[in-house]
Amino acid sequence: MLAKRRFGGNTAAPDLGGLKVDYPTFFYTPGLFHRHHGDMLYRSVARKLHGAIARFRPDLIYATWAYPDTYAASRMAEETGLPIVAKVHGSDIHSVAKPLLPLSVAGLNRCAAVVSVSRQLADMAVRAGVDSTKIHTIYNGVRHERFFPADRDECRQRLGLDLGDRIVLYVGNLVPVKRVSLIISAFGQVKAARKRLILVGSGPLASDLRSQAEQEELPVTFKGTRSHAELALWMNAADLLVLFSEREGVPNVVLEAMACGTPVVVSSAGGIPEVVKTPDCGEIVATSDVDDLAGAMDRVLEVGRDRDVIVRHARQFSWEANISQLIEVFSKTV
Repeated sequence: MLAKRRFGGNTAAPDLGGLKVDYPTFFYTPGLFHRHHGDMLYRSVARKLHGAIARFRPDLIYATWAYPDTYAASRMAEETGLPIVAKVHGSDIHSVAKPLLPLSVAGLNRCAAVVSVSRQLADMAVRAGVDSTKIHTIYNGVRHERFFPADRDECRQRLGLDLGDRIVLYVGNLVPVKRVSLIISAFGQVKAARKRLILVGSGPLASDLRSQAEQEELPVTFKGTRSHAELALWMNAADLLVLFSEREGVPNVVLEAMACGTPVVVSSAGGIPEVVKTPDCGEIVATSDVDDLAGAMDRVLEVGRDRDVIVRHARQFSWEANISQLIEVFSKTV
């Protein structure tokens, strides 16, 4: 049976200054024949892309995610002669199934340039077989007009939170790689008398994590998925943001929290150490030990951090800087 997916999720066209946005339908076999998903994607969108190329006459193809996206784009490039610039994000390299990695690498090596979100991910791509001369590291940005410091008490009042609590915030999917169960266990050891852990996000582990919090009798609040615009309120209301992932690229929630002046306690996964300046912005926990994570949260809650210093550090991560660097890569490609 074939399934179909609309690229872009919400197919309502965004406001891009009058540019028309199309979301082609991708027909694929869910859970089966993953090695053929690149070809399925190419066949699903080839006609529409050929038409768009004939009308728009672009100078290059920009593809994000290694497989199946860049692989399919590389087939289109072979037919049209257009160069490709690809972007890798993290899980498309560090978590891709082993049988698919050669297809990912093959597609990336057909590109004129490859953009990585961190140096660590770039190194991992090179070890997998991607040509090192093609890779450029460009960090993701933050929407600073949305994520900026706001009065903590006012944000808590708007969210109905207790002004006297020490609030630890997690934002992300409730999936195994995020190790939220370890966060809950570590939170149980935090010494603050009035404390609350708030989990913003959803996922397959939600029920198990609720049960864990109840069994350990911990003040944990599950808020489910919230809008991106609302996240700034939660980040400003929190005393710290915690992220203890096993694998990462460069998580935007860390950059967004720092843009709000909120300190972070994070794992050393992926490119996180490249963007978190310690000790000014918080602490990096280099182990998977619950005691180490609890100790880091205790220290940040007890001592705090200078919000102005954190915000100044976060200012370097902007979408304006990202776009400028990306345009430079495009210009060198064509």
